[in-house]
Amino acid sequence: MHFQNVLYEISRRFLYTINYTNDTGERVYALVTTSPEIVPEDMLSKVLSGTELEAGAGLEEFVFWDLFTETVLRIPVRGRDISFKFDRLDLFSVEDPEDLLCITDQGAIDNYNIEIVGIHNKRRQAIIDIQTELCADYKMTFTEEEVMYYINLINTHYFAEYEPHQTSYPIKLCMLLKSTPYKLLRGEVVEQDLNTAKDQWMLVIKHHIEKAKNQLDLEVALLDKEADTYEYDLEEIEIIKNLLDEIPEDFIDDLDECVTYNDLLETWPPLLLPAPPFIIDQPSGMNVFDKLRNRIERKFYD
Repeated sequence: MHFQNVLYEISRRFLYTINYTNDTGERVYALVTTSPEIVPEDMLSKVLSGTELEAGAGLEEFVFWDLFTETVLRIPVRGRDISFKFDRLDLFSVEDPEDLLCITDQGAIDNYNIEIVGIHNKRRQAIIDIQTELCADYKMTFTEEEVMYYINLINTHYFAEYEPHQTSYPIKLCMLLKSTPYKLLRGEVVEQDLNTAKDQWMLVIKHHIEKAKNQLDLEVALLDKEADTYEYDLEEIEIIKNLLDEIPEDFIDDLDECVTYNDLLETWPPLLLPAPPFIIDQPSGMNVFDKLRNRIERKFYD
């Protein structure tokens, strides 16, 4: 039996994940199956219609139900650099995915599929948590399409071999700048994309302005109103707060001088120093651009 046919036969009962290159050259993740137990009834005929195999013939096209996008997925067998990932084979004490065809216990199969969905949901939640953090801290907003992109990203083979906590920081940086590893790493920078990142970076700056002003308000509350220097100290604090309020307008020229994402992350208002170390991966301490480069396969980014 052709290997592609084996994969398709496995999908009749099991869930597994795939990575492939789409029409635009981006790597894409899918959580796939053709199981009638999982595919919505009104979609089942579409999933099965293009997959009837002639004896001895190999597949020309994979047709799956993708639980991630909740759509019918069609992928040519050739030319898309497709990779297949089978998690938790240890649940059946098998090493080769082909051995899954010998599993007949439907209860065990159902439990396995639930486990695979759980892995997907855990990784999805990692992105939702980052989104929540960025929205709360910096008043950022994300469209559903943008969130789906980053859920896809954390499940591509660049990051899928790692637990979410091990790889979430580089993705958090991409989300913070509303960018992608491709945009951050390639040599040519698109002006519109960099301008979007600058707008995002300004939200971070504004957040730190508010933090600094709140700290100054605390200092005002601690001033001794009976002290001879009270009025002077109060005036000094008000001057600093006014200078902080002027940063967003005054700092635009500094941001305009940034021509790379690296420049952007190293550009910070002096009055707000020390700058937050966004360029440093947490908790590894690596330069985050270096860490991204270590994760990305150059053949997809050259």
